[in-house]
Amino acid sequence: MEDAAKPCIAEGFATGESVHEATGYPVAVAFNAGNLLATAQAMGATARSGCRDASRRGGSAPARAGYESASAADSASGAWLRPVARQHPEPEPRCYPLPIPSALLPVEPLDVALLPQARRERVADIADWMQCPPDFPAVGAMVALSSVIGRKACLCPKRHDDWLVVPNLWGAIVGRPGVMKSPALAEVLKPLGKAGKKPDFRDDGGAADGTAC
Repeated sequence: MEDAAKPCIAEGFATGESVHEATGYPVAVAFNAGNLLATAQAMGATARSGCRDASRRGGSAPARAGYESASAADSASGAWLRPVARQHPEPEPRCYPLPIPSALLPVEPLDVALLPQARRERVADIADWMQCPPDFPAVGAMVALSSVIGRKACLCPKRHDDWLVVPNLWGAIVGRPGVMKSPALAEVLKPLGKAGKKPDFRDDGGAADGTAC
């Protein structure tokens, strides 16, 4: 040992490594609480001037066993053994999550003049009598028009290729509860629902309501 005046005894390797890095003292590892006495006696024969044991005081049963073994080694060996009390670091202040801001970023109001002329008046009327932003019925109107067009309007990304892309338009309404999202969307989609209904024809050539076709 380079510094035989201050050898240390540790029960485990990790503890011994920590003690050596913190103090620079040479450390002997017993690897078991029951080996502390034999390790202390072996070290006491060559370095009786000072030995320190890194067993922990208190805590769980294994920790108490290590402390008791160190105390027994202290009284039975000629070396000076001092069980080192475990240092409990100061608890860090608890961090609480920051609240998520609920304020929405300002956006410019929708100008109905940007919509197709055939839908401007209808969208403005729905927004007026439902007292909702025109964005709500406008989104539904544009998506409804896209579904009616369907595959009639396609894109050809390459001039000399048969690659054909059918565009799909998706829309969503974002707003807090109670701001008339669903009623505005349902109202603007009514024409689409009527156009999708087909008369229920009977086998005799008449419609379900009895009228001739």
